[in-house]
Amino acid sequence: MRRALVAICLLLVTASGSAAEKWWEAYNRGVKAVHAKQYDEAVSALQQSLAAMPNESGAARVGNQAIVYVPHFWLGVAKFNLGDTDGALREWKTSEAQGAVQSTQYYAQLRGWVGRAQSQNEQKVASTAADAKRDANTAVGQAVSA
Repeated sequence: MRRALVAICLLLVTASGSAAEKWWEAYNRGVKAVHAKQYDEAVSALQQSLAAMPNESGAARVGNQAIVYVPHFWLGVAKFNLGDTDGALREWKTSEAQGAVQSTQYYAQLRGWVGRAQSQNEQKVASTAADAKRDANTAVGQAVSA
């Protein structure tokens, strides 16, 4: 009886260990989520992939197959679409710093995304400055009329 219990415990431990998602599975799930516009799911999956495999590669090995592994690029796309332009820019900067994305078909897209994010940030700054100027003019006008 005791041996059977030990065998069952070992079987459960082995099964739970093999059921864990691999870094490339999380990566593929994240990329698919970006394409499906499920950005929250994409962020979660890509962060899980990065936790296990933090360095990007133009030819990451998965068994006998090489894949383009650029999770920071995809994480930037997801964050941008969630409205986190600063987070997106950080991810794209990391992707460029690691160097793998430059030799992929995604590099031109990355440069385009960076331009869009920087433009949005500039528009936010200009809008904030215009709001502050309008508020200041209103306050001065009220002070003069009082």
